Amino acid sequence: MARAYRSGAYTMREIAEYFGMHYMTVSCAVRRFKTDWER
Repeated sequence: MARAYRSGAYTMREIAEYFGMHYMTVSCAVRRFKTDWER
């Protein structure tokens, strides 16, 4: 999810709809990925 969003090809809403979840869930996943990636 995070890679799809960060590629710029998809919005959080599009990713959320694809996976059947709320866009805030995607937002949290992207934030978590970014935090883990920077460590």
